[in-house]
Amino acid sequence: MSRVWLFLLFAALLRATAAALRADPPRRSLRAAGWAVAMVSTWIAASGAGAWTPLGPALLAAVLGAPIEWRRRRTILRLAAEGGVFLLAGFLSVPPLAPLRTAAFLLLWVPFGFTLDRLFLRRGAMLRWAAALLPLFAVAAIRLLHPWAVSGAWRTLVPAIAPSRVVFLAFGPAPRADRIVLPGGAVAWFERSPEGDGAPGAVLLHGADRRGSAQAAAQALRRALRDAGYAVLAVDHPGYGESPLPDTSAIETWDPLPDEAAAFDTLRAICGGAPVIVVGHSMGVREAVRLVGARPDAAGAALFGGSLEKRGPQSDYWYERFHTDRRLDRRISREKVDRICALYYDTLPLIRLLPANRTRILFVRFGREHEDVEAMRDVLFARLPAPKESWDLLGTDHYFNSGARIGLVAGDLRAIRRASALLRRFREGTPR
Repeated sequence: MSRVWLFLLFAALLRATAAALRADPPRRSLRAAGWAVAMVSTWIAASGAGAWTPLGPALLAAVLGAPIEWRRRRTILRLAAEGGVFLLAGFLSVPPLAPLRTAAFLLLWVPFGFTLDRLFLRRGAMLRWAAALLPLFAVAAIRLLHPWAVSGAWRTLVPAIAPSRVVFLAFGPAPRADRIVLPGGAVAWFERSPEGDGAPGAVLLHGADRRGSAQAAAQALRRALRDAGYAVLAVDHPGYGESPLPDTSAIETWDPLPDEAAAFDTLRAICGGAPVIVVGHSMGVREAVRLVGARPDAAGAALFGGSLEKRGPQSDYWYERFHTDRRLDRRISREKVDRICALYYDTLPLIRLLPANRTRILFVRFGREHEDVEAMRDVLFARLPAPKESWDLLGTDHYFNSGARIGLVAGDLRAIRRASALLRRFREGTPR
């Protein structure tokens, strides 16, 4: 079963639990709880339908409607509230959910909830129904959350689900993308712009995470780019994601530029002559700098979370990361790793290849950063040639306040909207 259908099943099961809670007239507190659960289940259903949207509207509907349900059951009002939450979810999604898709799922979800309510009211015996449903609900919850609980990866979501940000929490299956195998064997993921054909394109180069373009930060940035109107081609770096590992016996096979240049040409062909920019995050910043140096026709470069790295031999930590990120079973010599990094992962020589007054550069700093990045990011910006501008995404960490696990992505929608607004302004060439 795909993760989308699993997510929708989870929402349906939660909605059935809400109907069970509302089925016992004497217990007002249970009815009010059932109303609140129904609103949250609607938000989850909208997320399963493709809307990456804040929890806020569902929470507001729960807070406003629960006191009304406490006094008297209001089926029509509850249906209207669910419909409103679903419509707002589609409208506030990043990027917005297509109107026809929103309407189709809405016409399925609201009658489904109404049918459940009527079924439980007629059958009665709320406790018996709840006893049958809640174990299933628990199984579904464990299926979704167990990998976080046992691995400690749930800690990556803490910034996104902190109480001060819960209103802006977005959560749902990873976006769908078309898998493209580039001529050199690397894998890239294509997502069309919501604006359709003729929209500008963006080649996205991800950071140092073995999941490649499927990592949380990359998926957040992909959403921001699409919301800004770009078609996106996200490239899995050699050895990351689904791209094959380079030949460990040959230094030249470690060069990521041929695959990235092929991705640029592929996207330019798909966009039919529309402008194409290069976007880099973290480790991908140095790749983006190199790619715009090799492709004079790039319309610009947007660099997120970049800094100059310390030159010289790799530390023990980064020597190990070199292997684990790429899933290398055998260690290669330190001399070879240092040689590969000096040739292909040293930012300073790449900057010197960028001629001035050719490519627009947008340099983005995160509000909360790693110490080493924060110490050297301004040095990197100073070395970049003009025209350039810098911007701070305040309240956002190096990973866009996001986390991902088992194909599900959670994050702070404000961070994505801020990045989207910045990218749209960059696209339009609006002066700061």
